[in-house]
Amino acid sequence: AFGSTANPFGFDFLGALKPGARHVMHWHSSPEFTARAAGVDPQTLRDAAIPQLVVAQYHERYYPRARPAPLIVDHALSAIPHVAGSSGVPHVVFTPSQSLSWHAERWETKGKPEVARVLRTLERRGVLRASIEQELPFDACQRLRATADIVIDDVVTGSFHTTSLEALSMGKPTICWLDARARAVLSELTGTNDLPLIDAPLHALERVLVELCAQRDLLRDLGQYAHDWMRRH
Repeated sequence: AFGSTANPFGFDFLGALKPGARHVMHWHSSPEFTARAAGVDPQTLRDAAIPQLVVAQYHERYYPRARPAPLIVDHALSAIPHVAGSSGVPHVVFTPSQSLSWHAERWETKGKPEVARVLRTLERRGVLRASIEQELPFDACQRLRATADIVIDDVVTGSFHTTSLEALSMGKPTICWLDARARAVLSELTGTNDLPLIDAPLHALERVLVELCAQRDLLRDLGQYAHDWMRRH
């Protein structure tokens, strides 16, 4: 499909290469997702002779021939000023891209209904103020996160997403559950086991949020650590 215009981009990538040009495939989605879009068998993608890179997130486990590579985020994000929540309680931001429940197809969900239920429960108790937004333009999403005291990424699949990297760069305490494979890949890539994500699965989310929201000094320290870690790694 990538040697014709029969792909989602409508562009003949291989045909555009000059003779002798070097090329590489850089995977950002699961083989099944990409195969559906490209109209080919997933194994064909995995076995492609083209040199392969893959983002060092959950995708890595599905591409044994690909070398994990870091996603690069704009560190200028850290220059966005923090705006304290007007309610006097910590402001928690959750921006899933879909509304799927936690038991939907893995990797395609962030468990929006379940996470929203936790956030609204704690909001009614006066523990926090929650912003839950979907399909925001990127700039608007970043402005919203800039007002956050805590950012939630993914507490259901075991992987992290670009949301985590952007939030950490902005100095935000970031909650995201990592399974053993995702943790190992991130540690190998950065050269450290000391990771800045607040590692909390869905079943522990309410307890973790209650503890964090009761400790403003801890939130400030975690945010500073997140920002410093992104600068180092």
